[in-house]
Amino acid sequence: MKCYTQDFIQSHIIYFGEWEPNLTAFLKRRLKPGDTFIDIGANIGYFSLLAAKLVQEQGKVLAIDASPSIFDLLVGNLQLNRIETVRSVHAAVTDYEGTITLYKAGKENIGASTTVVERSHQTKRGFHVEAEVPCAPLTSIATPEELSNAKLIKIDVEGAEAPILKDILKNIDRFHPEVEIIAEISQVGNVGLDSDWESLFDDFAAAGFEAYDLLNDYSLAPYIDGDAISRPEKIKQLPTKQFDVVFSRRSADML
Repeated sequence: MKCYTQDFIQSHIIYFGEWEPNLTAFLKRRLKPGDTFIDIGANIGYFSLLAAKLVQEQGKVLAIDASPSIFDLLVGNLQLNRIETVRSVHAAVTDYEGTITLYKAGKENIGASTTVVERSHQTKRGFHVEAEVPCAPLTSIATPEELSNAKLIKIDVEGAEAPILKDILKNIDRFHPEVEIIAEISQVGNVGLDSDWESLFDDFAAAGFEAYDLLNDYSLAPYIDGDAISRPEKIKQLPTKQFDVVFSRRSADML
């Protein structure tokens, strides 16, 4: 992959050969040859490339990113690896069709780029308006086959996850019955999850999904010690801070 050392995520890929070891390990356990993986907020393509390797030539990957400049890096990395099983789409996934403003983050962490205007006010991250970009629901971007075959969906769109999750749940019958959904759950400010999030978790439960906490560990331990890898654990009480959730119809204490 083509990476830049000044970027937080890309520097980890350069030095350790991976990003978010807990999520990386989960993908390696879950994705099998022939599966379909949907990557919403694909950034420069780390998880899309990993998934393409795991699902092999029989499988498919749909990689979506909203930032024009990041999308160019994503496409470049796919071409560099001569990957033909990944379909890349430049768009923001939302719950409506139209356009939306993309706020590009500074070079220290371009992965923080967002469509959430409140986050763009975090001036220390060097946000600026990059472009008006096309937006649409996932069910409009993905093909019927990609939806019905998707075994795993990853959503990391810097604060814009809730509308996407609600739209997926509204159309859940169009997805594979064993689909699992990974999403970063966060608030704009330093406050706990609000009632809308609680309601969304209740709606997923009503559709037969359990919620699991996938530890998003930014310490060095899981990068250098395989025994430090954490598996998703069933959520008994909603956390009050940012975390990664796995919605799964499998019922267990740990995935």
